[in-house]
Amino acid sequence: MLQVSRQGQLFETEAILPVAQPDLYIRAFGNSALLALLTNRHDAFRGWMQKLGGLVPGQVNLSQYQEYLLYLLELMHYTTTGQYRKAVEFIEGRQNRIRDLEDQMKRQQVNNLERNYAVFHQTIAYMGIQDFEQALLINNEYLNMAPENLKQDFHSMARIINLLIYVEMDDWDILEYRLTSTYRYLKQRNRLFAFERAVMKFIRQVIRAYQKEEMEHALKTLYRDLQRLRKDPYERNVFLFFDFLSWLEAKLAGISMEQLFLQSPSPR
Repeated sequence: MLQVSRQGQLFETEAILPVAQPDLYIRAFGNSALLALLTNRHDAFRGWMQKLGGLVPGQVNLSQYQEYLLYLLELMHYTTTGQYRKAVEFIEGRQNRIRDLEDQMKRQQVNNLERNYAVFHQTIAYMGIQDFEQALLINNEYLNMAPENLKQDFHSMARIINLLIYVEMDDWDILEYRLTSTYRYLKQRNRLFAFERAVMKFIRQVIRAYQKEEMEHALKTLYRDLQRLRKDPYERNVFLFFDFLSWLEAKLAGISMEQLFLQSPSPR
């Protein structure tokens, strides 16, 4: 991503590049904004967003991609800073327009990988305000409508987030069924890496937890495991999909993710 940021700076001085490679140009500015967001440089994030919004791609499909990218980055800004209620207002205020964009880009066969991240952050927003039914609806719709050629890591992550939503809803019968089907799905596709194994172990412990202390032990164990995995270059990408550590902190404190950020808004 650092290389992408340098690309964005380079493109500002090379006028021919936006014409020759407009999609790369837009993506470079978007990735530079994302890098600034993930490193908590919010002034830099706003600067890159302004530059991205000021581009004039010159092609309809690229203008749509630009608009969608701006939507995704703004949504991620809200969710990564714990502003879940604002994120939900942002989602619902642009719901029809975003669906239109997705349909248009699909018809034009634009490879809109950003939609996958948008779905995950929409899910996070509703989980943050404890609207688990809406979070489940978004996640299930994504799983049911996902194309067969979807990258397996996206589909795998949606299944794992699905499990966490059922934990929140205390729906233990469906959770046990979903755990079995998710484990089978991951194993058949050789997707049982350290992160997936840690979550599967946690869900099994939760299903068997009859005492508050047992649940707390399961949460603390997963928290320690994920803290370690976040430092692993082969595993840390999963944290781009969902803020697992903040979810665990909120569960341990017995509060919502929204309340967690209100009490301690410092970067995680």
